[in-house]
Amino acid sequence: MRSSVLPVLIVAALVAPAGADDFILTVGGGYSPSGNQVSLEKNVLFFGRVLEETAPAGVRHTILFADGDDPRRDVQYLDVESPLPRALELLARVFNETDHQFERYRDHEIPNAADAATTRNLIDWFDAVGRTLTGDDRLIIYVTAHGGASDDKKRPRNTRLHLWDNDDITVEQFAGELDRIAPEVPVVIVMVQCYSGGFADLIFEKANDSNGATRHNRCGFFATSHDRVAAGCTPDIDEADYREYSSAFWAAILGRSRVGEPVANADYDGDGVVSFAEAHASVLIHSDTIDIPVATSDAFLRSFSREKPGSSTLLANQANRRREPSGATSEESQAVVALKPFDPLTSDADVSALLAVADPVGRAVVEQLSERLGLIRSDRAAEARELAAGIEEERKRLRGQIGRLNRDSRRARGEIEKAVLAEWPELAGHWNPEARRLVSEEPDAIVALIESHPRFDRWEELDSEVHELEERRSDLERQWVKCQRLLATLETIALAHNLPLTADSGLILRYESLCEAESASLVRRANAK
Repeated sequence: MRSSVLPVLIVAALVAPAGADDFILTVGGGYSPSGNQVSLEKNVLFFGRVLEETAPAGVRHTILFADGDDPRRDVQYLDVESPLPRALELLARVFNETDHQFERYRDHEIPNAADAATTRNLIDWFDAVGRTLTGDDRLIIYVTAHGGASDDKKRPRNTRLHLWDNDDITVEQFAGELDRIAPEVPVVIVMVQCYSGGFADLIFEKANDSNGATRHNRCGFFATSHDRVAAGCTPDIDEADYREYSSAFWAAILGRSRVGEPVANADYDGDGVVSFAEAHASVLIHSDTIDIPVATSDAFLRSFSREKPGSSTLLANQANRRREPSGATSEESQAVVALKPFDPLTSDADVSALLAVADPVGRAVVEQLSERLGLIRSDRAAEARELAAGIEEERKRLRGQIGRLNRDSRRARGEIEKAVLAEWPELAGHWNPEARRLVSEEPDAIVALIESHPRFDRWEELDSEVHELEERRSDLERQWVKCQRLLATLETIALAHNLPLTADSGLILRYESLCEAESASLVRRANAK
């Protein structure tokens, strides 16, 4: 999102020229079968349906997913339709080993996966296809996978994308592959893995803001910041329960959720088409997850703009704005020179001042998130911080309460476990054949001993109380996250407004072109209905 820093800038129309092709690369799946939840497969299938309904005919779609055409079972799902015998259910709880009880595996059901989602295959795609693209083409990359934090403490935003066979590719390495594409080729990236926000640095040369902005025409949208895990990966087969970034992002573009339910209209500028930036804003507004999504424009502004520019910066850039930017047309140069001096803004400014300079997308995020959070004051940022601080205090209180209940629960469970082992010591060894015989031949006796234990009822109550409090903490975290989304948007609006005071004309033009790229749509404008 942006403020109108260049109102008379002439930008290239986003119309597909004759002979232009859309290339789409989908990279999906986990790093191994145990990390390849069925939701990742369902994400790829949903995106395929979105393309079928919205993209023009002839789109060249390549899918790299999990183990590719290997017939071995690579997708993890939950089989909740097959209940556990009561004895097994109770023993799993008593021995605190309830993980993986309902997990099952099958081969993936992506009908047109080209190959496995390995680092080698990804590099080969850029070599065989990416480097052949021309300026009339466009590349859209969708990644639904897992991610990891950076291994480099000095570069915390150089996060990792996990690929099949327990491999990784970092932001910097991914930038190297993207650099093999001609600079004029538009590239749009949507990533939903944990720590995906680090990939917003693809807007910088070699994915490092100290090198300046890249000359490549790329933009991207990412589920969460570089230092947070993302919501959504689950072995649950019920798509109605999926809550993750790309579900909401593609639904905003399609106009319907992945299960066919209508979603709120995300055409915030009223031009009849939902852009990538508008879909991203829709996620910010409506998604009830722990995600704090970011876009490439957010990363750009936080590197090249300031909320409180120093006087020396202001004076220097007043002069910079009068110089013709390198490579700019005369019309672009006139647009830069035509800008009049104005006062900088901070995110703590009166919200009406921030809304006055925001574009329709930023305005929608601020207004609708404020409404959802019940915020009405003119000092909106301060109000949001106060709400977030109150939420954090309540979450801290609940964390202490949950800790105390968990300690009581562990003691109760330990007493029951001791009683079980006193009666059947063989149950201490999972692979002991006598343990298997006992579960098979004496299940009623096992159930009776556990359920008749004097601590059993209290143990059940404690676990139920913990579950309720954990749900409350999760609800509060989602509210806290909405506060952070609002605060980040207010900051972005202020930074966009201040950019002409902190950056030279070349960077201003680069930012405008980045915003135009983010405002493109899945359907190229020439094909829009």
